[in-house]
Amino acid sequence: MARPLSRRVMARPLPKSRFSTFSTTSTTVLNRAALIIKVGDKPNVLDRQYATTKHNMPISLIMERDWGKTLEEIISPETRTVFRVVEVNPLLESFYMNILQPLNPDQALDARWHRSKKCILPLETLATKLNRPDLADADKRYEETPLIDGRSLNTNDFLDALAFTTPYNVVEDRLTINGGDYNIGSGETYTTLSAFAADIAVLVAKLKGTITSDITETSVANFDHPLNGFETELTSDAESYGYPNVGHIVTVNHNLQGIIINIPSGTPATFHFHKFYLKSSASAGTSSSLIQLFATISHDVLIHDVMLDCNGSKHGYGLQTSATDLTVKAFNIIAWDANYSNCKFTLANSNSIVENITGYNSGGDGISFNAQVLSARNLLSFGNSGVDLQYTYNLTQFDKCASEDNSGSEVGLQNLTPANIVNSLDDTNSEFMNITPGSAIDGAGTTSILIENIEGIRNNTRPNGSSEVSCGATEVGLMGLRKKSYLRGYLTGNRRGMV
Repeated sequence: MARPLSRRVMARPLPKSRFSTFSTTSTTVLNRAALIIKVGDKPNVLDRQYATTKHNMPISLIMERDWGKTLEEIISPETRTVFRVVEVNPLLESFYMNILQPLNPDQALDARWHRSKKCILPLETLATKLNRPDLADADKRYEETPLIDGRSLNTNDFLDALAFTTPYNVVEDRLTINGGDYNIGSGETYTTLSAFAADIAVLVAKLKGTITSDITETSVANFDHPLNGFETELTSDAESYGYPNVGHIVTVNHNLQGIIINIPSGTPATFHFHKFYLKSSASAGTSSSLIQLFATISHDVLIHDVMLDCNGSKHGYGLQTSATDLTVKAFNIIAWDANYSNCKFTLANSNSIVENITGYNSGGDGISFNAQVLSARNLLSFGNSGVDLQYTYNLTQFDKCASEDNSGSEVGLQNLTPANIVNSLDDTNSEFMNITPGSAIDGAGTTSILIENIEGIRNNTRPNGSSEVSCGATEVGLMGLRKKSYLRGYLTGNRRGMV
């Protein structure tokens, strides 16, 4: 286990003045690649070799072409202190993407196995091959290390992690985080969400991670740390406010879950996930979720103001829940283009509440409840190949939910024509999924149960009049000042809207 109080506990990211900086190399072609390698073992809550991220395991593959920047610009001195960053041959991209898969591919749907990767790259191998004895020096393990030139590495230099069937020598990670505020993105303390997740130990204070740039994820970001009674918050400093291709976008460029929230036993707390925009890439798979929620005791997951673009059925699900003892509180989600279901509440407890979610254009069902006992209200689902609102018969409340077919909660909110209720079905149009004023769903909803649900995803007040609430994630009403700023940004091509 990591020491409960380390030099990074409850601290903001290490000040950059404490680190030397790269001298950026000018380059005209962005075709280099690097692996982020774990230093030290992540504390293993379940005391199983397979259930943790181990010393020398690769965490993320960084391809310059995906980020539009050089490695020196993307990878900060802080990242090169917490991890080892090895430049590798970009022609072996497919091999590196493969070793970032779960340790046991037969357990790909079991969240435990996403913690460990298929292979390890021993620092001793690097030290010998590159004639760099300092890389194997344990006393230098937690010092800033320049980008390591590993372009001469071949596939035989990576060892099969499955061969380590019992815990090998535990390598303490002296730099795990137990709380505090951290930035994630290009040039930040943590380059990717998967790297951030791999470095979290048992919390002793609230933890907040904020993405500050577009991010390309090449492996599962598995948030499996014990909350220990303290909140974890993941957010963005540039949200989309419901506009397509606005704000910081997290591109999921692999064939498994994008983000797993897999909370182990311990004192209950809240995992707060909001202001995110996740998008499948062309190479993603069809059977996984952009976000999948697990839990082993009754924690709360509060998830809202999220855009989930499965990008032409590249992922099977936008959002999926998979734990009977998990309390889900979800609202202001727009999910579209999933292969199987835009949102599927496979398992969740009876205290769960889902409100004001829009699901569109799934290859299967729109929003599915798998006969779960929970409360659903003010949903909007249409344009799907299957049933718009599926398996709703066990819901404790199914109220004011609208559909294109006859699965809506009541007459008047069934058999609706999509073109008559939203301004645009085109996810390149700024009016995508925005409610048409005066339409059948405008003001057709009911009062929210969730106390946090006081605005639509586009920052319009909810209720949007004396008491009116609409179906779906958006509301009709006057723009807030922040929303106006983002709209100007959209129209001027500035995705962050800082105009």
